[in-house]
Amino acid sequence: MARLRKPLQRLPQPGLNRGKVQRAIRRAFLLPNEISTGDATRMAYPRYKWLSPSCYAVARRALSRVAVPIGRAPGHGRPLLWRLRDTSE
Repeated sequence: MARLRKPLQRLPQPGLNRGKVQRAIRRAFLLPNEISTGDATRMAYPRYKWLSPSCYAVARRALSRVAVPIGRAPGHGRPLLWRLRDTSE
C-alpha cells in the first residue's frame, strides 16, 4: 500500500503581490510606462518626509519581483529605470 503524502500547507510564494510595498509599486506602474527607483519608493512610502536606505532596499527588492531594469536615468544619483514585467513570461 502506497503512503499518502501530506499536502503542502503553504503556496510556493505566499507573499507575492500581497505586501504593502508590492501593491504600491503595482499602482505606480498604472500611468507611466517606466519609473525610477526613487519614484517607486516615494509611492510606497507617501507619508515619510525622509526615506532611509532600507526603504530603497525594500522597494528595489519588490521592483525586482514585478519589473525588469531597463537602464539608468540621467541626473543626480542616476537611479535605475524599471519597466513592468510581461505576464506572458
